[in-house]
Amino acid sequence: MLIGLATEMTIGNNSGVLLTLKNSGALTITSQGGNPITLYSPVLPTKKNVVVTLLDSGNLVLGEYDDSGSMKHAMWQSFDHPSDVLLPGMKLGVNHKTNRSWSVASSFSTNNPSSGSFALEWEPRKGELVIKMGGKI
Repeated sequence: MLIGLATEMTIGNNSGVLLTLKNSGALTITSQGGNPITLYSPVLPTKKNVVVTLLDSGNLVLGEYDDSGSMKHAMWQSFDHPSDVLLPGMKLGVNHKTNRSWSVASSFSTNNPSSGSFALEWEPRKGELVIKMGGKI
C-alpha cells in the first residue's frame, strides 16, 4: 500500500478507521468518528516527495523519497512505537544516547487497547529482558 503526498489522501475501511496523509506531511489516524490522533507532524510543512508505505514486515513507514523513487530517509515508522505486539524488526530496549526506551505492554482487553498489567522490557542495569506485572519484575 502506498499513499503519496500529491494530494491529501485518506484510506478507510468498514471498521471506521481512517489513515490520512495531509498536504502538510502530517500523518493521522481516526477511529470510529473520534478525534484524529497525529502519528507524525513535520516541524515545517513539507512539499517534498512524502509517501506512506505498508511493508511486508507490517511496518508502516512515512518516508521522504528522491526523484528516482528511492527513500532518502524514514520520517516516522510504526516499528519505533511498539504497543502490544512484538514483530521481527521492531525495537525493544534502550537508546543510551537519547534515553529513549522501547517496550511491549499487554492490552487491557480486546475492547480496551490501553496498557494492561504485563510488560516486556529491557532492564539496562542488569542487561536482560524482564517481564513485569503491575510494574514489578
